[in-house]
Amino acid sequence: MVNLTISPNPPKIKLILAFAAVYLIWGSTYLGVAIVTENLPPLFTSAIRFLIAGGLLYIYARLTGKTAPNSANWKAASLIGLLLLGIGNGTVSIAIQTIPTGVVALLVASLPLWIVIINLVAFNGPRPGGKEILGVVVGLSGMIILIGPDRISSTHNMDWVGVLILLSGTISWAMGTLLAPRVPLPASQLLSTAMQILMAGVVLVPASVLLEDWSRLPQHHWTSREMGSLAYLVLFGSVIGYSAYAWLVRVAPPGLVSTYAYVNPVVALALGALVLHEPITGREIAAAAVIILGVVLITARKPSGTPLPGNQK
Repeated sequence: MVNLTISPNPPKIKLILAFAAVYLIWGSTYLGVAIVTENLPPLFTSAIRFLIAGGLLYIYARLTGKTAPNSANWKAASLIGLLLLGIGNGTVSIAIQTIPTGVVALLVASLPLWIVIINLVAFNGPRPGGKEILGVVVGLSGMIILIGPDRISSTHNMDWVGVLILLSGTISWAMGTLLAPRVPLPASQLLSTAMQILMAGVVLVPASVLLEDWSRLPQHHWTSREMGSLAYLVLFGSVIGYSAYAWLVRVAPPGLVSTYAYVNPVVALALGALVLHEPITGREIAAAAVIILGVVLITARKPSGTPLPGNQK
């Protein structure tokens, strides 16, 4: 179990390990999601994943003596879990049905752009400097290269609805990242993470019932490939990866935390090509280079090292 304790000056080794987890593990989860949703409804599989991971973490947290959360803690965890995992991850599971895994990861790489914009507009954050503004422009240019009008209108285009769904989820993830340090989450990082994951699963169950077809689920025979992918998503994607991310958003500047978004596409593109035999075109390589340049410019300014104000317990 990942049990990262909140500290105003976290040890460098913990920061390195946490960033490694969200950089590498989350890059591989796009492949896991693609496999487990080949024959199963995406929201349904996400709900199972989060209910199992969140339930196990919550039971472990309570058995190890973590103080029971109050109603304010539950409300805060429900909000952040909804924004980050319910909407943010749920839209990835939907979009990956019609968009290649590497392209999905590239679109999610726009996260730092949204964090800069939303932090400035909604949270009265610091005005971005020249490099950050240039980074936003460059990053958005990369997205235009990736999903330009010619690709949308061609016979081999990407699904435009899927793109819009995915971008809405990315914006939701940015909102959750910025709100997390500002709401009364439990002092225990382990308990907070468990509650966020668990509540995301609770929200996704009715969403799946309303939006997806469950008629063939009783007859579905889980393959070892599907079960292995789901187990990987539960243990590595949710328990380890999300625990690391939930800790990082409380101890590190949001712009720095969001840099995982430009490492994930590299991992996802490579695994998509190796395992699913998804082609990597020159256009995707060019778009990746431009998007990565944009987010590098955004995060180039040396962080102050001071976390956002809020629940820094």
